[in-house]
Amino acid sequence: MAYQDALALYNAGNTEEALEELKKCEPSPLVEGLKKECERQIEEKYNYLIMQALKVSPNNIKAVNLYDQYSSKYGPNERLKELLPKKSEVTSTSSQISSNQVSKPSNLPVALAIAAILILGCVVFFMTKSSGDTERGTTSGAISLFNKNEEAEEIAEEAEEVAEEAIPIPEETFMIYHHGGLVPLDESCITGKVVVDKDGEVLGNYGGEDADNYIIETDDSYTASKRGLHVETYSARDGQGEIILRGNHKASVYRTPDTSDFLCTIEDEEGMMPDGYKCLGYNNGWFHIKLFDGRNGYVESSQVEWYTIWW
Repeated sequence: MAYQDALALYNAGNTEEALEELKKCEPSPLVEGLKKECERQIEEKYNYLIMQALKVSPNNIKAVNLYDQYSSKYGPNERLKELLPKKSEVTSTSSQISSNQVSKPSNLPVALAIAAILILGCVVFFMTKSSGDTERGTTSGAISLFNKNEEAEEIAEEAEEVAEEAIPIPEETFMIYHHGGLVPLDESCITGKVVVDKDGEVLGNYGGEDADNYIIETDDSYTASKRGLHVETYSARDGQGEIILRGNHKASVYRTPDTSDFLCTIEDEEGMMPDGYKCLGYNNGWFHIKLFDGRNGYVESSQVEWYTIWW
């Protein structure tokens, strides 16, 4: 039962929860195989998140925190650890940020500023009182105190706004198989060029060209005269190309692009070439596909690989 629960979580893209369920299972080749795939996908996810943090800043402390989060759950990982900045660099950067970068003001400096303003107001009050102009001095001191407090509040608000703007909000990341490996999905994973003849028939993938010929890639590569041929860009978003199953070569299909309305399970036959399913579109981590029985459904990008043509 635990294995079936883990498999359902895995097919839904919840690899970390699936791994926890697999730890409850009795050892078997099926369990170990799925466990290994979950561990690999989790490592790839953290690898991507750490790399994104380092793109924001080469010494981003967030990258270290992500690695600590991973290692506390799954143990040390040399591959991920090698991505991290040296400890001295992180310390130096943290000190520099504290001294040079605008951030949220701490309570102590604000308290000291307010105390200084109060003292200044008292000094103004007593100085003006001693000169015989008590009413004017009191009013002047109160106005000065009010202005100082207002300035301090404005500075604090501006500092908070700058600090909030400096914190990058991570975009939701979708994964997909590309060239056989699980990677963060970008446009290069769901677009590709094909060579098409004058009748609209796709001859193969575009592999390059010279002055007179196209290189066409199918099971093999060959050249063909450009006469009567042209190149088109296929995109999954436009409902072009095909998808094949990857990972454990099994995926859940849903009636809508979420996991609330299960349709069926599709699976490759063991030892056979994977089937290609017609792509009808792509959006936000979900491929819209046509099944062999004529029904349409949605499958998560983390379970498949997209091709312009699947032979």
